[in-house]
Amino acid sequence: RTCLELLPADVPLLEVLSERQRFGKLVGVSPAMRRLFGLLDKVAASDAPVLLHGEAGTGKSEAARAIHVESPRASGPLVAVDLVHARPEEPSAALDAAIGGTLVLERLDDAPFATQDALSAALDRREREQLDVRLLATGRGDPRSAVEAGRLRRDLWFHLASVRVEMPPLRERGEDLPLLVHDILHELGYGGVR
Repeated sequence: RTCLELLPADVPLLEVLSERQRFGKLVGVSPAMRRLFGLLDKVAASDAPVLLHGEAGTGKSEAARAIHVESPRASGPLVAVDLVHARPEEPSAALDAAIGGTLVLERLDDAPFATQDALSAALDRREREQLDVRLLATGRGDPRSAVEAGRLRRDLWFHLASVRVEMPPLRERGEDLPLLVHDILHELGYGGVR
C-alpha cells in the first residue's frame, strides 16, 4: 500500500523575484538578476550542494563567494580549488581545509580525468567520514551535456548538482549596464562620476 513517486534530481526550484539589487559583488535590477538573487537567497540558507554554471564572466565565482558569506557557514573557511590546474591530491587536502566551511570546486566540467577521479574519491571520503563541508562547484558549459558526452563523471554530477544555478550572460540583461558601470567606477575610486 505504499506509493512511490520518482522525480528527477534536478527539479527546478520555484522562481521568486528578489527585491535585492545586489548579492555580494553581483549587481543587477533586471528580471534575470532578480530571479538569480531570489534563488541565491534560498540556496545560501540551505546546505545543499550547488552547481553554478554559465558562460565565462557571468560571476560564478562571485556567486559562490556570496553564497558562503550569506550562509550559516560564513564564519567557517572558504576554500576554492581550480580543478583544471589542481594536482590530483589537492581536492582531498582542500576538503580537509574547508571543514566547517565551504569548498568551491571551480571549472568542474574542464577538470582532467585524473583530477575527477581524485575528487570523486575525496567526496566519497567526505560521505563516509561525514565531514562537515558545504560543496559549491562552478562550470562553464552545460554540465549535464558534459556527463552525457563522457567528459564529466556521472558520480560527480550526483555529488555536486543537487541545485543547479544558471548564471545569466550580460547580453540578456542590458538594463543592468548602468549599475555595473557605476559599481566599477566606484571600485576604481571614481565614486562621484554619474
